Amino acid sequence: MLGLTAAQATALREMTGPMAMGELAERMSCEPSNATFVVDKLEKQGLIERRAPQRPSGQESRPHK
Repeated sequence: MLGLTAAQATALREMTGPMAMGELAERMSCEPSNATFVVDKLEKQGLIERRAPQRPSGQESRPHK
């Protein structure tokens, strides 16, 4: 068992590929700051990897499964 919270499980389910935090938050029906908190925890558990976007600076990081 992974010991995931409901929010972490939802985030993993909704991440269908690289996406901005704002998009993930929308899919999770929460604020972007909450999505960031959840992604931080998933990253610490080694379940996802965050990569810098390949876009002009100033845009959000994108979590990756």
